[in-house]
Amino acid sequence: MPKPRIEGTCHICGTHGPLSFEHVPPRAAFNDRPVVAIPFDQALSLGPNDETPKGKIQQRGMGGYTLCERCNNNTGAWYGPAFVEWCYRGLDILIRAGGKPSLIYLHHIIPLQIIKQVVTMFFSAVREDWHKKNQELVEFVLNPERRYLPPQYGFYVYYNIQGTLRFNSIVATMNIHKARSG
Repeated sequence: MPKPRIEGTCHICGTHGPLSFEHVPPRAAFNDRPVVAIPFDQALSLGPNDETPKGKIQQRGMGGYTLCERCNNNTGAWYGPAFVEWCYRGLDILIRAGGKPSLIYLHHIIPLQIIKQVVTMFFSAVREDWHKKNQELVEFVLNPERRYLPPQYGFYVYYNIQGTLRFNSIVATMNIHKARSG
């Protein structure tokens, strides 16, 4: 069966044209099996022992037609392998610790490439026009030589061994230390 030709705006560079399927996370990072796509609020209400919910089945893994071929291929080649290796190291740690690690040391990882892959996945998860207000992140991702994350962005990581919530585009921040002027 031929691949569908989906046209739209690339979530990273903003060009309009054919889009390619962006796996979020990358296919090699345990995203190569069918998944059920459900609304975020429904995912939040799932418990670890709940039955698989009804929803749209994505045979190729989680993701969507969000990136142009150039952005998808470049970012995948530049950052995907480091992210996949990091995921496999995390799985190994969880297996060795019986799912309950108390202290984790990850040696020989490339954090900048992992962060850039996370940003790439985030671009795929948000609205197609988000790149317009976040040009510093566009430049950060599309330049493999760029070393520094813009200071207004921060990324935090946790392991989720439950396997229920894998993909959403909701983000919120709150600064409780900033004094109100008035």
